[in-house]
Amino acid sequence: MGDADDWSPRSFCQERRTRNRKRSVPIKLFACPGAYHGFDVPALGEGWWLKGPSASTHCLKYDKAAHADSIERVRTFLVAQ
Repeated sequence: MGDADDWSPRSFCQERRTRNRKRSVPIKLFACPGAYHGFDVPALGEGWWLKGPSASTHCLKYDKAAHADSIERVRTFLVAQ
């Protein structure tokens, strides 16, 4: 996930990880520094800003370095399993 993600906050992911621990599903969380929601979607380019339900604005933005890092982290995680 991106640590600048204001759409799916880290607390939401941590809660899901806690629920899945009961099912013995291994999950490792890592927040890519400075990355927004959608950091792994090249089509987002320099970013889109969308209005949320409570008039909040959310940023969705591609981050090439975070995307590459996340791919490597997933590979490393899967090999270790």
